[in-house]
Amino acid sequence: MRGVGTDNITPEPDEVLGDKIVWHRLYTRATLFFEQVEWGELAAIVSRHRDGISCSYHEKFSLGHFNMVRQIEFEDGVKWVARLRMPKIGGGFDREALHDESAMKCYAYWLNNRKHTSIPVPEVFCHDLSPDNKVGAPYILMEYIHGTAALDLKGVKGSTMSFGTPEQDQRFKQQMANIQLELSTFKTGVGDG
Repeated sequence: MRGVGTDNITPEPDEVLGDKIVWHRLYTRATLFFEQVEWGELAAIVSRHRDGISCSYHEKFSLGHFNMVRQIEFEDGVKWVARLRMPKIGGGFDREALHDESAMKCYAYWLNNRKHTSIPVPEVFCHDLSPDNKVGAPYILMEYIHGTAALDLKGVKGSTMSFGTPEQDQRFKQQMANIQLELSTFKTGVGDG
């Protein structure tokens, strides 16, 4: 199977400008990607990694600039996450390909050191970074860790500078400070002097 690529995304009309065109390109990419991923094949792979226990996807999914994330739930209530790499938009330098390799190196480091940190690091159960795999996109299957994304808290009650209610904002900022402090004590071996 051929991987999902930018040749499937048509150019936007010239009259669409600014943030609207960026949003439209991201939306178009995500929609086409969602339609072309072999979700049944991915479900079969997921199930094989849990000794044949069947699973289903949650209707909702999350998007980042590089990835689409879907939650998977098994019949026994165990939850995993499928993180799929979306195709890049437009031409130019492929910093996204570098991101994949760097992300895997960084993840491998944290996986090996997860016993030495209080920062939640999900366990990876399976991955295939080839865009030409049976799923049709690079993917990582990992443990689900419950939490609330910062963007889901941002802008609550009309404020663009806080994350949720004043209490949530304070707790979020304290947690981020604690994570940054803990991260500063680690040497990743990648780019350290």
